[in-house]
Amino acid sequence: MELRHLMLVKTLAESGTLTAASKELHLTQPALSRQLRSVEEELGVALFHRMSKRMMLTHAGEILYGSARKILCELEKTENNLHNVAHGQVGKLRLATGCYTCYHWLPKTLEKYRKIYPGIETTINLAATADPHSALLSGELDLALVNRRVESPELEHQALFEDEDIVIVNNEHRWASRKYVMPEELADENLFVFDSNLYESNLFKKVLNPAGVVPRQIVRLPMTEAMIEMVKAGLGISVMVRWAASPYLKVSDNLVPLRLTRNGIKRTWYAATLKESAPCESIQTFVDLLKDSTSNIKK
Repeated sequence: MELRHLMLVKTLAESGTLTAASKELHLTQPALSRQLRSVEEELGVALFHRMSKRMMLTHAGEILYGSARKILCELEKTENNLHNVAHGQVGKLRLATGCYTCYHWLPKTLEKYRKIYPGIETTINLAATADPHSALLSGELDLALVNRRVESPELEHQALFEDEDIVIVNNEHRWASRKYVMPEELADENLFVFDSNLYESNLFKKVLNPAGVVPRQIVRLPMTEAMIEMVKAGLGISVMVRWAASPYLKVSDNLVPLRLTRNGIKRTWYAATLKESAPCESIQTFVDLLKDSTSNIKK
């Protein structure tokens, strides 16, 4: 039995006549009659009583009609759900940020996004923070905010904004009155960093390695807040991007931001997605809102 047979039984039961059912199904009456006989022969039971021009369900017909209604209704709901998912009306948007675990850029973006797509649940995958590109490729994420590109035929990167790495020190540190520090000066410091893959980080590739510098001690901490508290306590310094440090600098009197090198160390942040997701309107909308939310980040 095929779905078209279930539709035939449902339509014929509800319309009551071959004439009305044939019009609704866009079939000729002879074609409809042949399909009905074929189903009844396959099942080995009559589904309708032929009473003059009316078609009345037999007991077997009532059983099949009940099932046909449920199946066709469920199929319609499934098709609608899949259509909504395909067009970004319902579903999930899973995201993460590389390098830092602070998400002060997120609330403004989410507020606008939920007004546009109230049926989409947005979740943050903190476990993917250490390596968001791999999480994208493995299907764990839909979108990642990253500060480096990974060349892959499966990934797409859209530039969001430019930022810079800055040094954060305690206000009693010997550098507190300065405007910038040079890479070689980091050799005598305890350095708190977030990056799990430290030697692939912007700090090592663009600053420490070219200068041949290794800090006295490097301590990895998985939370931005933890690094900030260590610096506040005078236990060392930290290097992080300005946008991540900004909320803490605004509320703390004992934190001092310094430029790293005279001209600063710049980096570009990207919204990374799978190329196969590029046609998805809901993901692109989030990226566009994110661009708007980060447009006032100091260049």
